[in-house]
Amino acid sequence: MSPQNPWVNFRLGKIYFFQGNYDKAVVAFQKTLARVPHHLYALSSLIDIYEKEGKMNLAQKYRNIIG
Repeated sequence: MSPQNPWVNFRLGKIYFFQGNYDKAVVAFQKTLARVPHHLYALSSLIDIYEKEGKMNLAQKYRNIIG
């Protein structure tokens, strides 16, 4: 497993997301975005997390990236 691979980090983020561990999921999705800045699935996952946490300003930040 290569931690530099954006898909590895994305999949880890999804695992953390489904476990309800949003802090770790955010870190994993951010690592994905560091390698692939417009990774649609990572962006939409961050939007989901921030909406669940009521952080609408952060959710909107990632919506703006998507366009």
